[in-house]
Amino acid sequence: MAHPEPDLDNLFTHHPPFGDQVERYQELRSAAHTFALLVMAHVPPSPERSTALRKIREGVMWANAGIACNETPPVDPEVCTCAEGRSCPVHMRGTPPE
Repeated sequence: MAHPEPDLDNLFTHHPPFGDQVERYQELRSAAHTFALLVMAHVPPSPERSTALRKIREGVMWANAGIACNETPPVDPEVCTCAEGRSCPVHMRGTPPE
């Protein structure tokens, strides 16, 4: 089965947080921090512990990217009336059209 082509414009674009995203990012980081503390407390210093901690960080990064790259900010018709959706440079920046 062929994989769909990635949307490189979306993957390599800054996605400013909106709505409750910041709170969800923080919740994910907090849960990962709690788990990392357990790993530090129960696993002796070793390459395996280092890898576990790295993978926890990696998991948080991928989870946050999943939020950032797959949620579209709502379009405020007072600010943007285009039909471009996610790629609209006006509502992505939050600046009124000229």
